[in-house]
Amino acid sequence: MLRSLLLSLFFVAFVAAKPQTRTLPAGAAPGNLGSGDFNLLPPGTRLSELTTAQLDKFFANTASVQSLTNCLVNPKGCKSESGRNLVKQITSLKSRGQCTDCAPGEQQRLNEIIYYFVKNFRDRHPDMWDLALPRVIHIVAGLAAN
Repeated sequence: MLRSLLLSLFFVAFVAAKPQTRTLPAGAAPGNLGSGDFNLLPPGTRLSELTTAQLDKFFANTASVQSLTNCLVNPKGCKSESGRNLVKQITSLKSRGQCTDCAPGEQQRLNEIIYYFVKNFRDRHPDMWDLALPRVIHIVAGLAAN
């Protein structure tokens, strides 16, 4: 009897359980950061493709900001593909946010996004900004010179 019960529990718990899947919030399309979760960005999203509306949603999601901060502080420990992608792009920028493979129009857009990102990160999440600052200081120093 006990054996039957245990086998039944095993079957229900492991065999019949549905796999967990990530679902988007109501009304959110992939890549629109409807919840502010940067993990919803399509793989390979370039910084210059981000919008201020997406960044506003991102900065409203403290868990997402914390996750990106952790990726900036410890890139090797970053478990988020989107986080690794964004950190790689951020840290590859030259002084003053110069992108080595950007078209002129893309560089202008990137400058606007970087300025918006830095200002909002600093103003809305100052404690996390202080942790991330050493990884982005080369960009920030260039912004101050503009």
